[in-house]
Amino acid sequence: AWEPCLFAAVFFSFLVVPLRSVLYCTDWRSRAFDPTLVIEYALDVVFLMDMYLRLYHMEAPEVYKNSVRFKVDVVANVPYVILAPLLNHPQRYAMLRYPHLLRGFNLKTYLIQIRDYLEVKHSIMIRDKTITIFQRTYETVFLIHGMACFWAILKSHGRDGRTFSSSYVRSVYYALVMSTTVGYGDVAPTTVSETWFAVVAGAVGATCFAGVVANI
Repeated sequence: AWEPCLFAAVFFSFLVVPLRSVLYCTDWRSRAFDPTLVIEYALDVVFLMDMYLRLYHMEAPEVYKNSVRFKVDVVANVPYVILAPLLNHPQRYAMLRYPHLLRGFNLKTYLIQIRDYLEVKHSIMIRDKTITIFQRTYETVFLIHGMACFWAILKSHGRDGRTFSSSYVRSVYYALVMSTTVGYGDVAPTTVSETWFAVVAGAVGATCFAGVVANI
């Protein structure tokens, strides 16, 4: 049951990496210790171990080595943290974790392998369509999460007296209504950068939601 662990690791990264960029824009950055980084460093070791096992201890290593997945894994698992001493700004340091989000490229592979495991070990049958719907829903949720985090950064939250939690919830609300093209208008971009973000995020979000609906 190795794949469920990798799936959970990808889930954690997609949740924490964008959120850390927002946290470092607040007074939270004054903390000397970030416990989530310890977990992420442990997950880095897990993914490097996965690459090692696939190259030297699993069937058809040449197939993996010549696949697109291997190239993505190399880029996603490079220890970019070694560049940290060159960056004395916490926000820039948080950006070093973003390439690791490429691990999500293998999301569908993990889901298929989990399905095969459930079918063989527990006789639980899961259709391909169910896998696709789950994958699209998973991607949509984290797309909203990522857009909300970026919007919170653009809005420079914390200057208006709101707490981080209330600012994040408001950002999620804006990202959701924008992506679903509801657009109540109570939260709107006020600068050029915010407007460009709204244009791009709206197009990407609408496309992603359309993909989910099309697979139902």
